[in-house]
Amino acid sequence: MNSLFDTHCHLYLPDFRDDLTLIIERAKQKNITNILIPGIDIKSSEKAIKLCASQPLLLHPAVGIHPNYGNQINSAIIKELRDLASNQLVVAIGEIGLDYYRNFTPINDQKQLLNMQLKLALAIDKPIIIHNRDAENHLWDIIGKWYEKIPSNSPLKNRPGVFHSFSSSLEFAKQAIKKGFYIGVGGPITYKKSKNYRKLISQLPIERILIETDSPYLAPQQYRGKRNEPSFLVYTAQRLSEIFQINFDTLSEITTRNAKLLFNI
Repeated sequence: MNSLFDTHCHLYLPDFRDDLTLIIERAKQKNITNILIPGIDIKSSEKAIKLCASQPLLLHPAVGIHPNYGNQINSAIIKELRDLASNQLVVAIGEIGLDYYRNFTPINDQKQLLNMQLKLALAIDKPIIIHNRDAENHLWDIIGKWYEKIPSNSPLKNRPGVFHSFSSSLEFAKQAIKKGFYIGVGGPITYKKSKNYRKLISQLPIERILIETDSPYLAPQQYRGKRNEPSFLVYTAQRLSEIFQINFDTLSEITTRNAKLLFNI
């Protein structure tokens, strides 16, 4: 069986405090050979790096400040983030973006925070992991302007990042893919009422699909309502193999290769 790459998982959260060793072991048993752990603020980004340093071949950190934590923004925080991003283990800037659904942070503050982090990603040539909730128009305006600043010889020009836990329109997905972005797909693809979502994903090129759990959130249908974990990635992979009408091993091989290309692993 080919290996799987969980491209989004928050293993530093308290949900995993009591059995993290077992969770990682279960992931290995399911042949999950890479897990990306994005930060959501400075403290969690520090935790992600520390955790990944314990198993650097399996775990890979990203650092970033989620839009819900945009009220923390100041020059000192950005300097801290820049220092964290210089760690050789860090493979991406994220989780960053806009969230108009929860709207915990004023919109202008969210935009300012996003622009600061995009500038950092460009400076260090690291891809971005994008969070988007009900903010497509503003988000694409900001991302599009950032993309135009990427030098033609930068690896970001062809692979600038991933729209994590994608839930936007087919048109938005095609627009993103045209710029080289990847589309992150997780547990919701398995839900009984996700027929339209499955149809949307089926119309995208598999060469731009990444798979993720977003653990501890968004568990697949088989465990819906329970804590998610990396080993459950196999359910998303299985559903996607059916959607793209390819066998499980081929799906695993392609999506793992996609992730390794994006994150330079």
